[in-house]
Order: sequence, then structure tokens, then C-alpha cells
Amino acid sequence: MSARPTFTLALVANSDRAAFPGRRYRALRDAGHEVVPVDLAGSRYVQGDEAFATLSAVPQRLDGVVVELPPSRILPLLDELVRLGISKLWLTNGVGPELSAHCQARGIELGKAKDLLPRRSWWRRGDGV
Repeated sequence: MSARPTFTLALVANSDRAAFPGRRYRALRDAGHEVVPVDLAGSRYVQGDEAFATLSAVPQRLDGVVVELPPSRILPLLDELVRLGISKLWLTNGVGPELSAHCQARGIELGKAKDLLPRRSWWRRGDGV
């Protein structure tokens, strides 16, 4: 049995209206991924780790991005993903046909964020926030 692949990911959220998704951040890290917090509200730290205000500000190369935003906030990020050469996007919420079409037109592969975690994770079971 092969090990689950791990990635260098940005977790993009906006703490203006709700706290940064700390449980998701920890779950991705606990699954072996290197996770960089991107808080569009501009928080400087998330759980003691340096956070960035934009994807462009992240200094390391990213394999993909996990987004914890409403669909209307995701569309503006797509061109930034293309500019940065990021072709994988995992969503914490469902994918509508409009977002799917925009991603396909830009060559961005869509996935469900819960698939980045082991099957026994609270997040995969759907009983977590």
C-alpha cells in the first residue's frame, strides 16, 4: 500500500467575518502537508505561524491551494493561481458549474479538500467545522 502523497499547500481564508479555520489548518498539517496560512483579512500569524495576506506574498513554491471562501471570493483568485503556476485547487465547500467552468478554462484541477486527509479524519466524516 502506497503512502498518501503530501503537498506544500496554502490554506486561503478570510478572518474578517469568522476566525481563521484553525481545525482545518491543523488537520492538513497533521496529515503531513506543509501548510502556509493566507488570511485575506491580513492577520500576521495563525496559530503562531507567519501568515500572508495574498498568495503572491508566499515565498515558497506551492503545489496547490485549499480555499475556505464563498464561491464569489474564489473566482478572483483563479487568475492569481494561473500567474503563480498553481494548477491544483481544493475546495472545502461544494463546486458549482460556474466555478468549475472557470477552472477548466484556466487549466486548474479541482478537488475536494477532505480528500487530502486520511479516511479517519474528523473532517472527512463531516462532523467537524
